[in-house]
Amino acid sequence: MTDISMTGGDLRSMRVFSETAYKLPWRTRRRSRSGDIELRESLELTETESASAAVFPGEAATTDTIGRERARDALVDIVQKFAVYGLSWSAEGAVKISSETANAAAAFFHALPARAALPRISPDGEGGLLMAWETRGDLVVAVLAGWRIHLVAAATTPRARYLDDLLFDGEQIPRVILESIPAR
Repeated sequence: MTDISMTGGDLRSMRVFSETAYKLPWRTRRRSRSGDIELRESLELTETESASAAVFPGEAATTDTIGRERARDALVDIVQKFAVYGLSWSAEGAVKISSETANAAAAFFHALPARAALPRISPDGEGGLLMAWETRGDLVVAVLAGWRIHLVAAATTPRARYLDDLLFDGEQIPRVILESIPAR
């Protein structure tokens, strides 16, 4: 007897396939149904736990996590479109972001921790990317220009804090920025 180890999803897929395979109109079936049943019965399918089924390091693959990753990927796609096509604000033409800013933005979005809210984005008109977060009436605005970040926390209030020319290395978002970004 042959033992085939599969994860739960693989095992469920195999069962669904085996239950529906003979309902399909196969024209090139070479073995008989009884021969296939004998072959199938000689296999023992066992469900196993994989060492790490985590799709996202340190997080369970929940619908919330998957939805967040899709939203993050959508932001990266939009950023790439801003670099190639731009965003048309007026009749003067489309406003693009630089390719360096597009690369930095993709890295920035992937470096954001799971607890951080995702921003609304727009080209800033000078090759950079404007990012905005709003929480409890406070506005956090950041401009990513290449690999540099300019941030205003509590913008439009007397408590506004201006943080200028912060370097983003592509992996670690500066702590002061992470502390300013609202949680989701």
